[in-house]
Amino acid sequence: MDHVFMMVTKDKYELPVAVADTRNELGKILGVSPVTIANSITRARNNGQKSQYMRVDFTDSDMD
Repeated sequence: MDHVFMMVTKDKYELPVAVADTRNELGKILGVSPVTIANSITRARNNGQKSQYMRVDFTDSDMD
């Protein structure tokens, strides 16, 4: 399974603002620490909330 990391808009549409293969790449694009991205995703998941960052998982069959 592969995945990408994204920063999305804070509205109901969650449109992608930036997309990268790793947290490190996304952090460099946005000028934030990869740890900040990871913590935001984890905190939102644990609290049942949404984060402006997300990890999107997909399988090879999704690419066909």
